[in-house]
Amino acid sequence: MQDQIRRNKRIRKIWLAFLVFSTFVLTLWLFGIFHLFQFGIPFLGIGSEDSIQVNFAQDVPPWNGFSVKRGQLTINWKDIENAPFPYNFLDDPLPPHMRRNISYVVGGEKEILVFEEVNSLGLRGEEISVNKPNNTFRILVLGDSFVFGIGLKNNQTSSVYLEKELKDKRAGIGFEVINLGVPGYNTKNEIRRLKLKGLQLHPDLVILAYVDNDIENAELISKLDWYSLNFLMSFLNFSDSEAWNFRLNQIGPKFQKRYFLGKDFDSLWKKVETSISELHNLSDAYGFDVIILSYPAPFQHIQRLEKQSKEFGWQFYPLEKDMGFENKLPWILDPSNVHPSAYGNQKLAEFLTQIILRDFVTPI
Repeated sequence: MQDQIRRNKRIRKIWLAFLVFSTFVLTLWLFGIFHLFQFGIPFLGIGSEDSIQVNFAQDVPPWNGFSVKRGQLTINWKDIENAPFPYNFLDDPLPPHMRRNISYVVGGEKEILVFEEVNSLGLRGEEISVNKPNNTFRILVLGDSFVFGIGLKNNQTSSVYLEKELKDKRAGIGFEVINLGVPGYNTKNEIRRLKLKGLQLHPDLVILAYVDNDIENAELISKLDWYSLNFLMSFLNFSDSEAWNFRLNQIGPKFQKRYFLGKDFDSLWKKVETSISELHNLSDAYGFDVIILSYPAPFQHIQRLEKQSKEFGWQFYPLEKDMGFENKLPWILDPSNVHPSAYGNQKLAEFLTQIILRDFVTPI
């Protein structure tokens, strides 16, 4: 009798283990099916496409990841990933499709994007000497389109405002604030640009401006910009304005969903962390100070930036908390475009001027 009871217990345990294991396998299988439809399986090329309805009657054969059939624009992400760079992304100050004035409508208002003012060093702004003049405190500002000044004239960028504020507040010192921003760059590209363009300028201070999309793959975004805009304008007869709006408002969310939403933050952040560590090594080797600032970003980003800045003894400023910068008017260009406005840049310049004169410039 006791043997029978023990056997029954063993059988129940075996069945229970089987049920738990079966449930686990079924869960993995269902997750795999969901992942297949959402993101595709890279090595099979399954589920690697998205479609968007377009008002275009003719079919267009595939071209570098884009095609149209029966009024549906199909985006093949694997083809875009594998497409060659049509220009030297990391050494070019601006991609060819952005070297002209482009007008496009955002939020019902006309906005002018100004790209013509790039000097012979490939930097936005007036010509500068590579050799630093005597009695000059030289500042380099690293960043993406926020620093470059999308939607603003040359005299409305944060770099120009900061140089003017410093000169007005402290006579007797020559201040130069040099804009190294490039639209579409991420932190990794910005540090590479510092090595290629900035170190020869012998900076005293480097300011790194972080934006929450700096964890993204800038090279892939640059390909997406180039091929999508050219496809829309060349094959579908979109105007500059229509192409930019379609890229930002229709293609952009699908790109975000596929490559970043729901992805592991730690793996995405690793590239930023490595780049900031490289900046630390450069600052030690070349003797410049560093300030890191962050435009409004999720707490997880702010926390990591603060931790790494503290580790290297740098000053870190989350602009939303420390100076009240908000992703709304009048701080930004438009309710649907969070690039800083002239007002936002002026306020940032005033904020940084106090810090720089207090902590980084020796009084005369």
